[in-house]
Amino acid sequence: MKGIKKLIAVVMAAAMLTLLPNVNMLKADAAEAVTYAVKYMPNVGKWCYQEKTSTFDEKVPYMEVDSLRQLIKDGDLVVVYNDSDDAKSLDLGKVNLSNLTYAQNTKWSMVYAGSVRDCYVLGGTAGTVNCYVENAYLYDTVTFNFNSNVNNMIIYGGDKISSSIGTMGTVGHMSAYDAAENRVFNFYDFQAGVFYLENGIFRPRINMGSYKTEPEHMASQSTASQPTASQSPVKPLDSSSLASAKAGETVNVSVDSSFNIPVATQKQVVDKKVTLACQVSGTGLTLTLSNSDVKKPKEDLVFQVTTQADIPVAALNEVTNGSLKNVVVNIGEKKFFSQTLNLHVALGAESAGKVATMYSYDEQTGKMRYEGKFVANENGQAVFQLLRGDEYVIVVTQSTSSTQATANTKNYVVVSGDSLSKIAARNSVSLGSLLKANPQIRNENRIYPGDVLVIPSR
Repeated sequence: MKGIKKLIAVVMAAAMLTLLPNVNMLKADAAEAVTYAVKYMPNVGKWCYQEKTSTFDEKVPYMEVDSLRQLIKDGDLVVVYNDSDDAKSLDLGKVNLSNLTYAQNTKWSMVYAGSVRDCYVLGGTAGTVNCYVENAYLYDTVTFNFNSNVNNMIIYGGDKISSSIGTMGTVGHMSAYDAAENRVFNFYDFQAGVFYLENGIFRPRINMGSYKTEPEHMASQSTASQPTASQSPVKPLDSSSLASAKAGETVNVSVDSSFNIPVATQKQVVDKKVTLACQVSGTGLTLTLSNSDVKKPKEDLVFQVTTQADIPVAALNEVTNGSLKNVVVNIGEKKFFSQTLNLHVALGAESAGKVATMYSYDEQTGKMRYEGKFVANENGQAVFQLLRGDEYVIVVTQSTSSTQATANTKNYVVVSGDSLSKIAARNSVSLGSLLKANPQIRNENRIYPGDVLVIPSR
């Protein structure tokens, strides 16, 4: 935490120092890097520039940016200003900039370049950078897009993160410091187009790919194929029974705690129009994959399923105190799956008609996060939609007249672009009843892709 704060303070100080009004001339380094201030001038209908300065003074002579493309060289610095709705894209050619700063872009601006080592986006800015960025630093509230890959992205929200940031390329590492919550958020290895922040709310486009949450993401990649002594080797399940399956059937397959569903098997599920039920030996857990849920198989689905998890007792007690029964389910890897699955949990006949609520453990907050609830059927089974690997606990509580009504409810998984009002309207229920059915929602403006909501009966 202290390291991140220090880094943020250093880069912000460096960025702001170059923009002080009284510091117009920057000293060139050994490579004789030059700083250019660039601004869109509506009176000439073009981008214009001034050389060897980080601030643009309209009272001082300036030149059209067409000539800048003949002067600018790798390692130079550019500071961009724009307050005009008429601004066209700023094309700097194939130059590899050491620094690109969006200083006062109150109106949208797109900048083209070969690459940028350090990109500073200061508060109040709206814009797009259309090239590879090694390090991106975004401050306060901005509206910004990256149309290519970003290696490192650091977001500083001041009192509160409220920026809107989208990407078309990959993001290697994103770190965000939220002063209001005094927390640092870290995520890794976003596939192309997945990273998306809307008004400070993290809404990854998981339909476009995956990302990771563990700092040890590189280690997990390098050791995934080397099971430890406590893990069983990951083996493809036996899919031979799919060959004779008929459309509409459920094909039951017994699997060990470590298994995978290869891409070829996922395609078989689609071709045969069946449901594949993977019964994990000795756990009472079954993972099912339906043909209607398989979307363009692109990677093996890998599972490490156990009934043990490293969840702190204090966090567990928050949701298990007073419960009738608790079942822990640990499903790795901790990332979003490329396909949607259902988790069937055998809770025992004594749980029939009782309410089963699933929570996951949030390592960043140290608390349990609500995932969904289900009224166990006559056999004592509960079913939950599963989008990612995580540490879960299913808590069984006594049904009451109020909870009995959940037998007529359904679960809904939030996707990017959703809002509570949209979900309520789509399901013909009032916003008030939707909030009442989901007491875990403390801020109706903050829901996230992957959240599981209960849709009340009409």
